[in-house]
Amino acid sequence: MLHQPQLEDHPETHLRAQVILSRIVERGKREPWILVKATSISWLALREVHDSDYLLALESAGHAGKPFFQSEDCSLGYDSLDGILAAAGCAVELAQRMSNGQSGFALTRPPGHHAGIRQAEGFCYLNHTALAVHEIRKKDPDSKILIVDIDVHHGNGIEEFFLDDPTTYYLSIHGSPQHLYPWTGQERVRGKGRGEGFTKNLTLPLGTAGETWMEAFLRGLAEVKSTFSPDYILVNAGFDAHEEDPYALMKVKDEHYYQVVDALVELAEKSAKSRIGLMLEGGYSLEVLGRLVPEIAARLSLKYNR
Repeated sequence: MLHQPQLEDHPETHLRAQVILSRIVERGKREPWILVKATSISWLALREVHDSDYLLALESAGHAGKPFFQSEDCSLGYDSLDGILAAAGCAVELAQRMSNGQSGFALTRPPGHHAGIRQAEGFCYLNHTALAVHEIRKKDPDSKILIVDIDVHHGNGIEEFFLDDPTTYYLSIHGSPQHLYPWTGQERVRGKGRGEGFTKNLTLPLGTAGETWMEAFLRGLAEVKSTFSPDYILVNAGFDAHEEDPYALMKVKDEHYYQVVDALVELAEKSAKSRIGLMLEGGYSLEVLGRLVPEIAARLSLKYNR
């Protein structure tokens, strides 16, 4: 919550994290979950994933009190660097726990799936997925990792990191690139080089109904399962396709998100020794975040900690 953009009315507000945490506290001891405060990542560790000059520029912008970094989408506040490093630390902590056979939900705010090797955009500064994959591979270098992105926007940063990697499969369901930021994620893009066939983009028109969204995702997941058997599953959990999101891009309901998560948990049980981790991406309805994130975390906890 330390990351509070200086630009007024910025949609990626600290209230997103605040409402999730407050609802988790409200549910209190009724849930068998374990709350973990992760250690912030160091700038040195980030150099294993991101470009060094890029990181230096980000650090300098934050210390200089700049109102944004690289684009106005990526607004900075006076304590934003602390929040950015803390979010990345959550992703690394999640990866470490997954390597030890656990599951979890990392409250990664600001989000990360648009961040490239040397590019901040779409409210994202550091790519949490790339950091998590790197951390998993420290302990399990030959692992096969399925990355699933359910944010309404395409994770162009993730695609950049893993487009030519045959051991990492990226499955994304998002709005049509012709009409929606970041204008990437065309279905014809299926990877490159050795990674050809290990990227699958599912694109849907704006206004798509939740049932259609869910059915398209499950068909895509079935295709992935026929060719790729993951050892780990990382989920970029964006909730901005929800019908109550203020941007009203699609009409997905609570139950559709739950069914998609249930399908991924089932795959994790069968293929990945239940090693599944979710990371928060977009979603700008505080009420939706306050309902869905604690409920999904509770379902994971009940499944694996009973």
